[in-house]
Amino acid sequence: MLTKIAKKLAIGTAAIALGSIGSAASAHMVQFGWEETATGTVLWAEHWHGDLGAPYTDNGGLHITDVATSNTITVQWAGVLNNTPEGNLNLTGSQNDPLNGGANTYNDWMYTAAIPLGNG
Repeated sequence: MLTKIAKKLAIGTAAIALGSIGSAASAHMVQFGWEETATGTVLWAEHWHGDLGAPYTDNGGLHITDVATSNTITVQWAGVLNNTPEGNLNLTGSQNDPLNGGANTYNDWMYTAAIPLGNG
């Protein structure tokens, strides 16, 4: 049961994240993914135009809002993994940004530390 809830939360989070991407983030993020781990959910974002030296921090982080309660958490990108195809990330799921092409082209990713979502 917990797995079904976590999957629904992750899918909802992906949809909300892609739906609320601002113009600056949209220009740089072409795919959003998540990985369920024993310690929480790791969020991934594919960058579209070349290797990253460090994760972006100028946008204040990734804001996740529970639309049922209006509670918001903010997480920061913790690191980067360059030149790694999506299939090598062990993602639980992912979603391409429908407004930007280029997913799975450069294979350069930012990721968060594991965060507890849902009942975790």
